[in-house]
Formats: sequence, C-alpha cells, structure tokens
Amino acid sequence: MRFFLIDNEVLLKSSRSEIGGKGWGLVRLKKQGLNVPSFGIISTEGVREKLWNTDTDFRDTIITWCREILTYSPSKKITVRSSACEEDNRYHSFAGKFLTEVITNTEELIPTLDKIAEQYISTMDKEEETISVGLHGLAIILQEFVAGEISGVCFSTKPMNANPQQGYCEMVIGENKLLVDGETQPTRVLFNPSTGEIVDYQEGHNGPQSLPEQLLAELSKGLLKMEWDYRTAVDMEWTWDGEKIWFLQVRPITKVTPSMDLYPKECMTCWFFDQRFIEPITPITRTTLIPLIFRKAIVESMNMRGKTATFEPYYFGGQVYIPHRAYFDLLEGCPKWWLSSDLKLLFPDNCGCPPKQMKLLGIHFWLDAFRSLLTHWQDSIFVLCRWEQWKKKLLKKLSLWNEAELSKLTKEDWLKQWEQWQELSEEFLGIHRWAILWSSYVYRLGGKYIVRGKEGQYPSITTWANYILTSYLSTRDLKLLTLLRTEYSHRTESLDFISPRWEEWLSGEAQNELFERQLLEEKRDISPPQLQKRSNAGLLYRIVAKFIHLREEQRFEWEKILNVQKKLLKEAGKRLVEKGILAEINQVWFINGQELIEAFIEGKAIHLKEVSERQHQWCV
Repeated sequence: MRFFLIDNEVLLKSSRSEIGGKGWGLVRLKKQGLNVPSFGIISTEGVREKLWNTDTDFRDTIITWCREILTYSPSKKITVRSSACEEDNRYHSFAGKFLTEVITNTEELIPTLDKIAEQYISTMDKEEETISVGLHGLAIILQEFVAGEISGVCFSTKPMNANPQQGYCEMVIGENKLLVDGETQPTRVLFNPSTGEIVDYQEGHNGPQSLPEQLLAELSKGLLKMEWDYRTAVDMEWTWDGEKIWFLQVRPITKVTPSMDLYPKECMTCWFFDQRFIEPITPITRTTLIPLIFRKAIVESMNMRGKTATFEPYYFGGQVYIPHRAYFDLLEGCPKWWLSSDLKLLFPDNCGCPPKQMKLLGIHFWLDAFRSLLTHWQDSIFVLCRWEQWKKKLLKKLSLWNEAELSKLTKEDWLKQWEQWQELSEEFLGIHRWAILWSSYVYRLGGKYIVRGKEGQYPSITTWANYILTSYLSTRDLKLLTLLRTEYSHRTESLDFISPRWEEWLSGEAQNELFERQLLEEKRDISPPQLQKRSNAGLLYRIVAKFIHLREEQRFEWEKILNVQKKLLKEAGKRLVEKGILAEINQVWFINGQELIEAFIEGKAIHLKEVSERQHQWCV
C-alpha cells in the first residue's frame, strides 16, 4: 500500500477510506477537470502509524516533495490540513473542528504533522465521549498554497432561506483565512448558478468592490459540475490568483432551510410517496410515472368515495405532496381504531387542518367499502388470481424483451415499446391498490400473530434479496454476484427512473467500492442478517405470509418494468445526444415527457438552459 499519494494515477484510484473526506473532495475536483493546486496525501494508514516519526524513507519522501513545492511555488508556502474520514460527508461536515496550518520551510513539517494528529485525537475523543478513536480514520493533506487576489466560499444555494434558483457567495480581498475564521466583513453575492448572472450584490468592507469579468460564470460552472458529481447541493472554497480560479475544497451542504415562499399554502403531506421515492423526483418521472400513480392511488380512490380530486400534485423539496384534506375525504367516516399504524400517522393531534371527528362505527365508510368491493370484485376479492395472471403477462413481455436490440429500434418501435410498458404499469397499479388493502387487513386481523417469530423461515422477496446483497458485499462470493446479476439486477432503493439499479452498482469492482462508500457515509450496516433458507412452512403460514408479503412482492415485480423503461430512456438520451439535441445522456432525466416525445419522434429542439436549471434544482 502507498502511504504518500501524489501522482494522479494513484490518487484517482484511491478510496475515501484511504484519503479522508477532504482528500476525497480534492480527487473529485480533479476528476471533473477543475483547477486544483498540487497536493499530496498521507494516507490513513500512514498517519495511524505516524510514519514521519518511525520510517526514515517515508520522512525523506514527504520532505523532498515539500522542498520541491516550496522551490517552484510563487507563494513559497504549503498548507497542511486534516482529512478525516468523518469530514465533509453528506450528513456532517465537521467544519472548523480540525486544524489547518501553513508552513514556509521543511523544518516546520514534522512538528506540524504531530500537532494536527494530536489535535485530531483530542477533538474526536470529545466527539465520541466514551470511545477513544486514536488516529483511526485520519489522513493529512499537504497542498501548495496559492496567494489569491480574491478568495471566497461559494454555495450552490444559500443554506438559510434557500431558493434553488439562487446561489450564494462570500468573498474577501486576499486569502481565505479571515473569511473562514469569521474575522472580516466580506462581499456577499446572490447569483443564478445556471447563468452566473448577479441577483444581488452587497459590498463588504474587506471584500471586492467589483468582480473580474467571467469570475461568477466560472464559479457557476464549477458548482454545477460538483453538485452533479455529489448529486446534492455543495459549497466550494476557492481563490482567484489574477488569472484563473483555483478550487481548494468541496463538500456537500449538510443542511438547507428553504425560503418560506417555497412552502405549500395549505396543509399537505408526502405520505405514501416518500416511502417510494426517497430522493428528489426528476422531471421525466414527474411527467410520466407520477401522473399514473396519482390517478390510480388518489383520483380513482376518491371517485370510489364519491369525491372529486380538484388538485394536482405539489412539489416541495423535490417530493410529491398531496393536500391533507384529500386523505380526510378518502377515509371519511372510517373508525380510527381500524386504521393501520402508518395510516394513523396521517391524522396527528397537532395537525393544522380544521378538526374533524373520526367516527366510532363508520357506517357510511363500510357501505362505500362494500360498494367498491362489488364494483371491482375481480380485482379486489380475487386479488391473488389477478396478480398471478398479471405476473404471467409480465413474464411473457419480458421474454420478448431484448436489450441488445435497443439500438436497432426505429423511433416508432421505441414509442410503441414505451407505451406498452406504461400500460402494463397502469394495470399493475390497479391491482396493487387492492393488494395493499389485503396485505394490511390480513396482518391486522391476526396474521401478525401467525408469522411472528418465523420471518427468518419464510422471508419476503425483498428481505431475501437484501440478504443476498449484503452477503455478497461481506464475502465477495462470485456465486452470489452471479445470482444478484441474474435475479435481482432490477432492484432499486427509489422508484425514480434516475435511481441506480443494482446491476449498475454491480457492473464492476469500482462500482462495488462506490456502493460501499455510500453505505459507509450513511453509516448503514452491510453485514448480512441471519436468515434461514426458505423452508416448506405450513399451509396456513404460507397463505398468510403470501398476503402479508404481497405488497413487497408486487414492488419487486414492478421494478422490472421500471428498469426496462430506464433503459429505453437511456437509449433515447443517447440518440438525442447524437442528434445534438442534448449535450449529454444524463440530461434525459431532466426533460419532461412531452419534450421527450417531441424531440425523439419529431426532432424538435430542447431549451438546454431550462434543462440545466432543472438539473441544478434537483440537486439542491
């Protein structure tokens, strides 16, 4: 293992666990082609062993590198700073917790390394309270110091009172230290990240009176590149040396408070949708998949109660919100004791809606329910039969699907395929609506007592799939990898078309490491649960488990359709790039359904500025 990483080949193949959060940010900046001052990183293992004190060859290597930097660097300085694995992750930045020092000669290097290591131990002992972490997880960055004429910190959206259409920048004359330490009055700028145009300019006592031409435009380009790389809003530390911008640091913005202007004007909830779309919903999904779900889950369900949906889905924070009153209308007259635990969450005591009393017996509710059962008896009463019929239909359709032939499809054939898969999704949602009810009813009417303590004997399809995945990540068993690719490649955590499928995570070892890093950042356990192989449980148990697991089984099958549609969309994106209508394939997620059809079938132009703005808004 290399303990001091300096050349691009080694750095670009390194992992976050080797070089820490700040180091990982520098590598990502380099990968995006942005200007980054020369740097080297003492790896976490090198820091843990304090090799600068114990290994003469290692000490000579880092001193020689520093001497070269001090010789040719105009500033004659080197920045030495921590790069802990805990730093700059998606949920916690640890900003200002650890040391950053500047040295001007090699004699200062070793004492500075010792100082940073000791301060890290002291800080982490306080953070962890009872657990001493030692030097585990700390790397140290050595980086050429750039003496900037103007320096600052740039955010792809303002953390407080945020508006996705407005980026925010604070800047000072000279270097960043005073700004970071909070000891100055900077110039503050609000700007449009998609164009670099200034929205508001507040000159500070220590900030520039005006900005060099194209400075904000170049900063905006860097922000958009990095927020897409991180798939979230970011802040970047930078400096301008009179000729070009140097990027010194990048990290996700860990908390954003939205502007009050963006909040819905009435009481709303994202219940139901937030369980299926755990990330912001892209424009292509908003305009193709969400209307189907909304119609089947909300509009038609309200019609069964004799109600009319007079509203459209509202988007806040990238998520679908439905007026709370819609659920009052849907469940009007329903006894509160009959509601499942998750449905009860819909009616908290501190809700801002006008108070409504839930009925004790709910005669009107039961009459409507009985009427709906009679009207939709084939789907509702024989839901298992309808489900098996639909699965056979899906299996037949999948047997005719050939991904290798995608590039040979004509525009008309592509559109026909898309519409057929959409129709199959609509049929699914009609069945799924009743399956959710039966799954809930069977569980609450005694099913939970029958399956209690036996989940490991007859796990649901999703539990089993997750078991296979975590087992593979723990063991690297190639048989499990083959099983994942053949049986579970379509699985996804979120139903949005942009969301990664397991086959994308498992497309190579590098992707596996990326998946593990994401799990590590989110602090999720990747050790496999203790499950037994599916056993021949008793008939009653298997029937009850079938109903209880029905909702999960149905999502598992539906994800196969969404996976095919994602591949159709990627093929469309590829062709639109070839025609010059889109700049890159990923932009296909940020056009709407109508734009897709008009561009793909009719060859109409798409306003790429609007696409870029949607992509930025999605990241924020």
